[in-house]
Amino acid sequence: QHNNDRNNIMHLQLHSRVDGLQSLQGNKVHVVFVDADHDYDSVLQDVRNVMSAFSSSLRFMLFDDYFSADGIRQVLADLVSEGAVRVSGGLGKPPPWSYEWMREDGS
Repeated sequence: QHNNDRNNIMHLQLHSRVDGLQSLQGNKVHVVFVDADHDYDSVLQDVRNVMSAFSSSLRFMLFDDYFSADGIRQVLADLVSEGAVRVSGGLGKPPPWSYEWMREDGS
């Protein structure tokens, strides 16, 4: 609704592991907003999938819950140290809360 006057913005809501990104590979995607699972392996898989699918056009990735999820921060720190990405900036402030994940077995 906020981009109705733009013809170059398309909002797609999909689950990258279920829907995949292959069907979008022929498009020039400049910005991806990643709002997914927060554990390290899930974030890393999502980032690598996005980078692979849109390597020729991708300019920015935005991450939801960066300040409240250790997995997201660690993936980005590792990718920065590898030279795979660089951090351009941030939006917002750290919330006064954080996530604590529990497994089904209670641990």
